[in-house]
Amino acid sequence: MNIYLVRHAQKDTSSKSTQEDHYNRGLTDIGLEQADELANHLASFSISRIFTSDMSRAMTTAEAVASKLGASHIIKDRDLREADPCLIPDHPDRDKIKIQCWKEWDFKPEHGESYNEGKGRFSNYFWSEIVNKNDNNDNILIVSHGRVMRLFLSDYLEDGKEAIKTPYSHVAITHLAVDKKNKEIKIIKYNDNTYLPKKLRI
Repeated sequence: MNIYLVRHAQKDTSSKSTQEDHYNRGLTDIGLEQADELANHLASFSISRIFTSDMSRAMTTAEAVASKLGASHIIKDRDLREADPCLIPDHPDRDKIKIQCWKEWDFKPEHGESYNEGKGRFSNYFWSEIVNKNDNNDNILIVSHGRVMRLFLSDYLEDGKEAIKTPYSHVAITHLAVDKKNKEIKIIKYNDNTYLPKKLRI
């Protein structure tokens, strides 16, 4: 089974004062270009199913791909959402909270989840709903978010937690070869956006 993990395209951060704004942010003009380039790139990948976070920026990215591929159905789920330690975007201590969460993955702030909780949520969905319920020959696309995907991949990357300190680029692709029977993952390519024109590699 081939699974392609992709971070959503660049989000619009012009409005970020409420939790609703945080979840409903769309894409910038650059983000729309990135999503279109992603769709063109994936056109030859024989994608059989598309899964996405239910946050707007991820759904819009996935819909661009689905439109190009002629896919009629996208599976949206909140378990593929970002791992967010602080759900209030303008919280005065947001940056400090995020730093603390990276240091202690079990640290859980008042209005969010710990990184280990976010990692577990994503991982459980990955294995139970995506790997277990699809065919071993399928090519599957998952559109999600940089932080939660890095947390998940920390178990499979060489150097683990050190490797994921590097930010995950917009619409970058991580190609996983998954052995469904033995529940094993081989990372073929990680955080790759070299298919994009240089002006869109942000």
